[in-house]
Amino acid sequence: MIIYVVLLWTNFLFCEESFYSWDFSDCEIKDIIYAISLDTGISIVADDTVCGKASLKFYGNEIDKAFDSFMKNSRLFVKKTDGLWTVSRFSIEENDKNFSVDAYNLFPHQILEKISERINQVITFDSLPAVEISIHLKNLSLEEILDSICLRLAGYEVLKNKNGYHFARISVQNKESVFNGSMNVDWNEKNGFSVDAKNCSFVSLIENLFVKYGGERQFCFLYKNDSVVPRCSFSDKSFDVVLSKLCVQNGFKVILIENIYYISLDVNSRDSILKDERFWTDIKLNYSKAANLLPVIQKKYKDIEFLISPDKYSFLCKASMNELEDIQLLIKKIDINQKTYSIDLQYIKTEDFLKIIPKSFDLDNIQVMEGKSTICFKGSQKEYEELLSQISICDVPVKRINYDLLILQYDEN
Repeated sequence: MIIYVVLLWTNFLFCEESFYSWDFSDCEIKDIIYAISLDTGISIVADDTVCGKASLKFYGNEIDKAFDSFMKNSRLFVKKTDGLWTVSRFSIEENDKNFSVDAYNLFPHQILEKISERINQVITFDSLPAVEISIHLKNLSLEEILDSICLRLAGYEVLKNKNGYHFARISVQNKESVFNGSMNVDWNEKNGFSVDAKNCSFVSLIENLFVKYGGERQFCFLYKNDSVVPRCSFSDKSFDVVLSKLCVQNGFKVILIENIYYISLDVNSRDSILKDERFWTDIKLNYSKAANLLPVIQKKYKDIEFLISPDKYSFLCKASMNELEDIQLLIKKIDINQKTYSIDLQYIKTEDFLKIIPKSFDLDNIQVMEGKSTICFKGSQKEYEELLSQISICDVPVKRINYDLLILQYDEN
């Protein structure tokens, strides 16, 4: 397959800024990054985790915004330092001895190697599954992060020693002791299914569920599985819902084909649960007051809770990760830096003008200069022009009327 890449660069004689035009269609991501680096003169390096193909169309001069958008659409991260941009599918940030780790479609050993490299900690492991996973962990300790990764790997445990951490396979003896838990699966026509399990085999729990249903349905595991269910307790009238909940909790998905339930590996199933969970987040605005923007946001997200903060330039919202990303994209479009215009009044006083200003203008955007007949207006170009049209109507000289008087004198006699 022949891939055509078009790079155009135009430097206008009347402007010092450079405009770029890029058109990449189904190209290797590393090739796109290399071409952008050549065209812009910015040193951009892709690490060993970057792979795959992508498309990019761009024209303009805002390189940072365009590149950041390309990274997000391609599920990549970029770390920008003086003179060097590093692109990766892995990102880790430290915050007061806790860490936030994000990774897209990486093998477990790649994630552990990157964590070890970034935090200078020894992490060793046995042969790990060759299955790509994605993780998004926020503000956790190193042990909590490693435990979370281990839960996604069936049949492994994290061992800590004086040198660091080690991911080890669970021995047969340990598996037997782990599986020595409890499980209870009940079913009746009135309440449906109820599941209560602790430290039990996932395969055994699924077998019990199908047995309780009466053996009318068949199932098949597409992957060898020896994972453990730490704890679950719930009920539902639908067999399919109960089966789906159990599978999602343990990193599997259900595929129904010709009345047979195939249980297949799905490493991203837990992420889907977290993305739908709503939590409170503080969002800060750069230019606009929260009271002015929230009506616009609430029209699109009617079932999300919002609270305005006392500082008036931030607000709290209870939203899921997916909803939060959409809200932040909307805020970028509407929370813009508005220009400030100075307007001199010639005939009317500022206090009189503020009394008759139309209600369509927000008084918070108008400031009166002390001791002067000057006002400062903050808004868009269109609003500024509308305000000038209103001023032209009322800021006029006072009309004077001249009278010619005729005085008559008469004598009463």
